[in-house]
Amino acid sequence: MNKILCLSLSLLILFSTAVYAQDFLGKVTVTELAEPSNTSFPKAKAVVLNEAIQVEFEYDYEYGFRVNETVSRKIKLYDSSAKEQLSFAIPYAPKGYSKEDMTITVSNIYRLIGGKVVKEKSAKETLNDIDKGNWREKGVSYDNAKAGDIIEYTYTKTTSYIDELPEWYIQNDLPKEKTAYMIMVPEYFTYSIVQKGDIKLKEQDYTKRVNFRGLNGAFGNTEVNVIQKIFSAQLVSAYEVEPYLDNPSNYIATVRFDLQQVQFSHSPVEKVMQEEKAFYADLIKNRGFGRELKQDKFLKKEMNIEEYKSLPIEGQLTKVLTEVQARVKWNNEYGIFIQNGIKPTYYKGTGNSADINLLLTAMYRNLGLKANPVLLSTRSNGVKPVWQRNFYNHVITAVEVNNQIYLMDATSPHTSFNVLALEDLNGEGSIISDNGTVMKVNLMPNYASVLTKKHQVNLMPNGTISGQIIENYNNYEALNFRSMYDGSEWRLGKWYESQNFGMTVTNTRVYDNGNKAKDVRVAFTFTKDNGAMMFNNKYFISPFQFYPLLENPFKAEERKNPIYFGYPQVDNYQVGIIIPEGYQVDELPKAFTTKDVNTGLEVQTKFEVKDNQVLCTLVVAKGKGIIPAKDYASVKAIYQQLVEQLKGQVILEKK
Repeated sequence: MNKILCLSLSLLILFSTAVYAQDFLGKVTVTELAEPSNTSFPKAKAVVLNEAIQVEFEYDYEYGFRVNETVSRKIKLYDSSAKEQLSFAIPYAPKGYSKEDMTITVSNIYRLIGGKVVKEKSAKETLNDIDKGNWREKGVSYDNAKAGDIIEYTYTKTTSYIDELPEWYIQNDLPKEKTAYMIMVPEYFTYSIVQKGDIKLKEQDYTKRVNFRGLNGAFGNTEVNVIQKIFSAQLVSAYEVEPYLDNPSNYIATVRFDLQQVQFSHSPVEKVMQEEKAFYADLIKNRGFGRELKQDKFLKKEMNIEEYKSLPIEGQLTKVLTEVQARVKWNNEYGIFIQNGIKPTYYKGTGNSADINLLLTAMYRNLGLKANPVLLSTRSNGVKPVWQRNFYNHVITAVEVNNQIYLMDATSPHTSFNVLALEDLNGEGSIISDNGTVMKVNLMPNYASVLTKKHQVNLMPNGTISGQIIENYNNYEALNFRSMYDGSEWRLGKWYESQNFGMTVTNTRVYDNGNKAKDVRVAFTFTKDNGAMMFNNKYFISPFQFYPLLENPFKAEERKNPIYFGYPQVDNYQVGIIIPEGYQVDELPKAFTTKDVNTGLEVQTKFEVKDNQVLCTLVVAKGKGIIPAKDYASVKAIYQQLVEQLKGQVILEKK
């Protein structure tokens, strides 16, 4: 991008320095420091009293156009427990073509001493500049801040990457009394503006004539139009992360700016942001994507086709996927364009997500299968409300057989066909064919993943319980287990102990034949202190005490965002309590069933006496991976009913 911008340019753009931000924030007053709680946000432990962000362009002879982002904040600390929220750390890349600079110009703490405002500059030891490898992180920690203090800071980050202007996070983890964002853009650049969230903004637009030195020679001045926009908001509440949320960035109120086109004086328009159809058409022709799939001649000598043809279709899918997973290790970098290429990736054994899954696609095609790459945005990349440059950041593979689509992702060693990495479960993907046609595919599974746990429980007079637990994981539950399990049965047993207070686990065994499309089974024996209570010759035991839910996670009165479970799932807990000799059943909990069609949630409990056992069954079904916020009240109610059912006790009495 900047190579184009720098062509035949010999200008220097000078804007005035950002005194605007400091003037805007205003002075710290005795009244502000003496305030015991914030009048607008009385429950808040810290509040941003004022925030000013200014974005402007400059021109550097070596790097071309650059963007300066100057951020100033004034924050009041009301409770010392929130002082960690005052600190900041900004990443920047000090090396490379897109060199970035980061400068902290102001960092002060104000406090009230003897009725007067005292300013204290941040000590050197609180200033951080940490090497993170390919990038650095600079910021300030305010560990010595006390309740009642006000901190202020200003930093400027300069970057050569102008395709996206710094995004304005209207919301963050602290409420804001005032916040403003000002951009000043030369008329050469046209940006689209995308706002998320429902916060109402005040917007002001201006056009100014600004002198640009060097535009028509080294010493001349030329006036150029500059578009200035000022956005502002008041009384912005903090963003609260709700339980079972996919990616908070999908919902935090923001404003982003994407470069659409560039046009210099007496020059044609250069489109930067492609329309979606043009993007797909170019992608097929791109050497780093579509054309790379043609570099597959080496596979004809590497793959013995006959070994695959004798297998059913699911066997072929599994065999190729397993081979790629075993041969190639993902370098933990997502991308829609190759880094190494499919041939080097095959032989060297490493690559980014495009290298690995384009290789997988090519191998399926070599078997004569209808295989195509699938573009998607991962959960961490977020859901994009409109088309933009970084809409996609990952590639997986689709194989179509008899109008059925199988999805594969070889970046994880634990996936199987139609069981993708959890990061992939994010809305829709786009299947890209060689002829340029694009078909949308739902990435969210429509089948249930089941976790079955069978408990055999013995009671002891001192309240200790013991027995055996057998677990069976399938589909995404199996993927989760395999991703967590490091191969040590001993450490797995210790993990179980950490999840259940008072439990001791022995004889842990994992049964997994290596076929990722098959289930995983785990068995272990256990003892647990105080698993039951003995009183007046009666045993009191909660049969579902091993279910991992102590309280209702949905406590808020209302919810703003969808509830994200990730995939449909069923928990099936079967508990057999052996009745001690000389005892009989005194009381059993009542059977319970509730089901909600809109949410897909279902809870069932069942209790029966058979031979010398009390058989207790708990089924918790989540029929949908995502539940809209409008159904929150139903979800909250069903979870509260589930919590109540978990409190039920089996009572045994002496005969």
